[in-house]
Amino acid sequence: MSTSDTLYQRLLPPVRVTLSVRKTDGKLNLVILKFNSKRERSLRALVDCGASNNFVRLHGLARLGFEEIKLPRSLLEVRLPTGVVVRTEKRVVRARFSYEEKKFVDELIVLDLDDIFDMVLGMPWLARHDPVVDWAKRNIVRFRSSGATESDGPVGAAHAPRGACDPPSRGSARRDCL
Repeated sequence: MSTSDTLYQRLLPPVRVTLSVRKTDGKLNLVILKFNSKRERSLRALVDCGASNNFVRLHGLARLGFEEIKLPRSLLEVRLPTGVVVRTEKRVVRARFSYEEKKFVDELIVLDLDDIFDMVLGMPWLARHDPVVDWAKRNIVRFRSSGATESDGPVGAAHAPRGACDPPSRGSARRDCL
């Protein structure tokens, strides 16, 4: 560090930034969708471009039509938005759900999440389905990708890339971000 860098740091106070999920109009700064499944009319899903994978709440599984994906046993580390890292055995399900008239079959990683959202749809889902978002209304207007349907098979949470996350800490553990 040079002398000028040290002087610069002493003269300027640190900038503090506060991030909030609420706007001044009281609405959330989140895109939250209500999906339907064969078993349930309404499942709350957070569409999150910061999530490196797709996730489903453990206690929300009963509300979804799903099948287990057989995987070798492995440990998964997931960093939650709070910064907390959750370690769990990796479990992936293939779930069927719909939004308006569009049907989806996607692989989701099962996590013991709180009850705010049933699913978190991250970058694999966004990249595959390419939704057009109305940011003022915070909803999806349409999907640019018309080819990604149930017949194309699921988005692969079982083998999806780790995304922009820290590398595994040790062993066979893998870290995904939520």
